[in-house]
Amino acid sequence: MILITQDAITRVFYEMGIGSLSSVYDFYQSRVVDYHARLMQKCINMRDEYEQMRKPRTALSSTDQLSALKLALNSFVSFLPIST
Repeated sequence: MILITQDAITRVFYEMGIGSLSSVYDFYQSRVVDYHARLMQKCINMRDEYEQMRKPRTALSSTDQLSALKLALNSFVSFLPIST
């Protein structure tokens, strides 16, 4: 069994240009843990939005229908490719 000390790992990290163990921990915290939390929140928001869309709505006035149509068209247009 090979015993590797923290000093040896730190030295290898420095030689590879990674930095210290705390740098690796900070990277893990910001890139993995925080990213996971952001994705989870985005999923929750999308699920809530979906649930709102599933609920039956009352009849909209013509002004509300026009506003909803404008919003839907603006969302759609933003995804269209720009041709030159």
